[in-house]
Amino acid sequence: MSRNFELLQQVENGLEVLSSSPRESSPGSRPAGVDGFPPEYEPLINLVQRVFLVPYKEVPHTVVFSGADRNSGCTWICAHTSKVLSALVPGTVCVVDANLRSPGLHQYFELQNACGVMDALTEASPIQKFVQTPNGNGKISILCSGSRIPNQTANVDLNRLRSRVKELRQEFDYVLVDAPSMDLYTDGIVLGGVSDGLILVLGAHSSRRETARTAVQALNAANVALLGAVLNKRSFPIPNFIYRRL
Repeated sequence: MSRNFELLQQVENGLEVLSSSPRESSPGSRPAGVDGFPPEYEPLINLVQRVFLVPYKEVPHTVVFSGADRNSGCTWICAHTSKVLSALVPGTVCVVDANLRSPGLHQYFELQNACGVMDALTEASPIQKFVQTPNGNGKISILCSGSRIPNQTANVDLNRLRSRVKELRQEFDYVLVDAPSMDLYTDGIVLGGVSDGLILVLGAHSSRRETARTAVQALNAANVALLGAVLNKRSFPIPNFIYRRL
């Protein structure tokens, strides 16, 4: 309990916990259009409602997801958030695998990683050439990482990547970007500069307080908007009195 509580205390200082467990809900509170999702999607439904469906403020349309550290489950959160988002909004959604050195987004959509971001960085064709659409869901498009995976020490042309993300903003209503964890690379910060904000993913039993603090400080220094935090992989309830404090 202590590690999770410390993480929540740290998040309280500058971030809002967007998703960690289903909150108590009244009958009929489940939004229309998501009845087909299993109960474990309830936290992601809460996340989408609180980030993308807030009527009293300008909602973000391009959002970067990045873990405070590796093994936070950021790719899972990004992929499944896109599925919920596409069910709740009328517009189109594109999910980008910018975790180029350790891609995994294509697996969640059962796609071949034959072409994608790395190809778009070296070719001049329109960005739509590299985008795939999973069977059965015409509202979601996927820009995989591409088959040419750079090694762990290779530099990625981040300026070109920023340019391609800008193209996607023109083509799709919503763009969700899965970026590498912030303890490994600065890609998330760079991509955050061409987005409407970043959601930080924390592993409930792996992310440490100092790592979370360092990530927040780096994002603040780069003037990247922090939209909130996701406490992922939590395996037991957090008491309601903590929720009421957030």
